[in-house]
Amino acid sequence: MSKLKYFVPNAITLSSLFCGFSAIIFAFNNELRFAFMLILIGSVLDFLDGLTAKLLDAKSELGAQLDSLSDLVTFGVAPGVMIYVLMDVITDRELFLDIDNSNRYFDYGKFMVMSDFWEFNEYTSGKYASPEVNQLWVYRGWDSQISWKVLAVAGLIPIAGALRLAKFNVKQNQVASFEGLAIPAAGLFVASIPIVIEQFFIEGYQVDDLLDKHLIAVPIFLIAILMVLPIQMFSFKLKSLKWKDAKVQYIFIVWAIPLFVTCLLIKNIWLSIPLIVFLYLIVSVINNLIRRNEV
Repeated sequence: MSKLKYFVPNAITLSSLFCGFSAIIFAFNNELRFAFMLILIGSVLDFLDGLTAKLLDAKSELGAQLDSLSDLVTFGVAPGVMIYVLMDVITDRELFLDIDNSNRYFDYGKFMVMSDFWEFNEYTSGKYASPEVNQLWVYRGWDSQISWKVLAVAGLIPIAGALRLAKFNVKQNQVASFEGLAIPAAGLFVASIPIVIEQFFIEGYQVDDLLDKHLIAVPIFLIAILMVLPIQMFSFKLKSLKWKDAKVQYIFIVWAIPLFVTCLLIKNIWLSIPLIVFLYLIVSVINNLIRRNEV
């Protein structure tokens, strides 16, 4: 029984890792929504493994190392692959539109038009594309040359994530706060980018301006930097539920709820993820400034 209690949280951690691995496979097959959902499930499992270990009093060094490895795959490598696929798709779309900027219909071939942004519809049968799909073109195939610039940008997430996890593992007493943006928050932010764009497209918004790899690279750089900078971020590990011990967390939740509701009203619930992460950064910075003035 004593050994079994250690198995349970470790099994949950490995399930999170498997979600990350599966997300990578789905991402390489242009199934970015499924990849995102798997990362989202992985984040829930990442929360549950720590909670389970605490409830069962089953914390161990093995579990801590497994958790870091799982986080790197699920919230570092998988989101990085998603961004690579997204930016590579945008690169091929720009190349295609440069070749032929006319508004005529295009035959089915190497570049295929998508009615719901990522998934094929009846046009995969070889028919001509309809004009209603806003000419969002996606290159399907792996015979194109690797875009090293895109690869470098996407690679920032797993690299910064690995540094963030290594720093967390070697530094002790990071309970009330910790240095750098946590990799689960960073991973969810990055993974949500293609899904937010897709949802805007589904709701009928013009997304051409968002389909710019240089524009997408900006938040990737910022998130990578925030993971490794020695900025104190508040933790959700509370001593108690009393106001004096959890006022920062309560303030964050009070502001996060209307953000979530607003995104729900505009029918883009996934937009709440990057906005809430941004709110978390702002609250952490303000909390740091207040604490410095109190000293």
